[in-house]
Amino acid sequence: MNSPHRALPALLLVFASSSTAFSGQPVLQPEPGTYVFADAKQLDREKLEAAFAKKMTGATLVGAFTIDGKNDGKAPKAERYELGEVKKLKGETWLFTAKMKYGKKDVKVAIPIPLTIKWAGDTPVITMTDVTIPTMGTFTARVLFYGDRYVGTWQHGKVGGHMFGKIEPAKAESKPSKR
Repeated sequence: MNSPHRALPALLLVFASSSTAFSGQPVLQPEPGTYVFADAKQLDREKLEAAFAKKMTGATLVGAFTIDGKNDGKAPKAERYELGEVKKLKGETWLFTAKMKYGKKDVKVAIPIPLTIKWAGDTPVITMTDVTIPTMGTFTARVLFYGDRYVGTWQHGKVGGHMFGKIEPAKAESKPSKR
């Protein structure tokens, strides 16, 4: 004799795979404008990389960072990264040229920084582990870029926290020339 409980998974599967629910709205169909995870094989990585390089070259990351255990009730501290050329070198290695300002640090000279970029579908993620940045120190970070925002975590020795902000596009006249 079949138990009614054995039929429940099959019933749920039929219900979930149907095209409409009680509301008459499509089921398992994303709402317009929502993010859908794409199969990495379906993505054109070269186009994604070219678009990322173009978007980031000359852009400015304007945001804030927190310090674990030190921001209790305080506003995050401002940070600013003025990017020069951003380009893929080989494999997952990219070269970012940046001027940085965060807290009391203000590096006014653009520093070339080789970084590893991994892709989560269509989303680039900087992955740096114990990377030494001249005049700044050694850092570990994971920074994700999507749309006009960035967000991540950072570690510098025993101090770490979060970072987040907006990507301000390069002005047409400030884009570095390609020679």
